[in-house]
Amino acid sequence: MRSSLPFLVSLTTLASAISITQPALNSTYAAGSTITVNWTTVDTDPTTFSLYLWNFVYWPPTYSALALDIPTSELSHAVQIPCDATPEWGYQISGINGTNVYIIYAQSDRFFVSENLDAESCVDTTTATPSTCAAASTVYVTPGTVPKTIGWNSDYSHPVTLDHVPTPAPVASASSGPDDFHTVRVTTTLGVAGGEEDDCGSE
Repeated sequence: MRSSLPFLVSLTTLASAISITQPALNSTYAAGSTITVNWTTVDTDPTTFSLYLWNFVYWPPTYSALALDIPTSELSHAVQIPCDATPEWGYQISGINGTNVYIIYAQSDRFFVSENLDAESCVDTTTATPSTCAAASTVYVTPGTVPKTIGWNSDYSHPVTLDHVPTPAPVASASSGPDDFHTVRVTTTLGVAGGEEDDCGSE
């Protein structure tokens, strides 16, 4: 996706030894095509950086994320020129800090992007940051213990106690009388938690 900066900004490349050597100056790539970006690096460079395509030659300046958080040690990465890139000169591949377009590690020479030759079937690749999720841990649940005192009737001298886990009492079936009068017994069951709730599965 192409983004536009709403105002002119002055962007300065940070002191970094990362050097993007490909694409070359005045090379030409079609919109929607896949290109290989090459770079060199030294030990003091950041361990990862992102690749963006942008053009600040024409107004409004635009930029598009191509690949996020690439290991610097790869020295090469394939990216796709966006399908909707405007055919013009002045594009650069920029290596930046994550998604912060104001912190630049390196920039390629300027090159051309030509018209998309297969616009109807062109599909942009999804730019995403790889992520990992820790494996679910095993949770062991032990049976609960019935508390002896669960409350008080009127004051602290009249505790309400239990010596076993409450179980549902059978519900009497409805009976019919001569006047079709029905009697229904309502039973309330007290549940006791078996253990602390675990939130390992919550998202």
